[in-house]
Amino acid sequence: MSRFVVISKYSFPLDAHIAKASLEGEGIPAHIADEHTVNMQWLYSDAIGGVRLYVQEEFEVEAKATLALNFSEDVDSAFEAVPEHCTQCKSTNLVNYYQLHQR
Repeated sequence: MSRFVVISKYSFPLDAHIAKASLEGEGIPAHIADEHTVNMQWLYSDAIGGVRLYVQEEFEVEAKATLALNFSEDVDSAFEAVPEHCTQCKSTNLVNYYQLHQR
């Protein structure tokens, strides 16, 4: 029987699920612990050590390497995000006039 080790800890369950999906995408089985406790009482997150992501011991090195990768530039280039801008002057310094003057 394989032993499970904590590969990383997160303050929020969403972050743990993103990491788990990254690992599973590489064929590394992973398990999340304490997500329901944190969802019910998020103030306990730091007290209980956060939401923990476990992998089997034989996948530890590969999992750490996978989580260390930064895909930010890949995501940005895939969506080719163009910042919202003014159609008149092309400025990206925009303010929502309605929200600014709403009472």
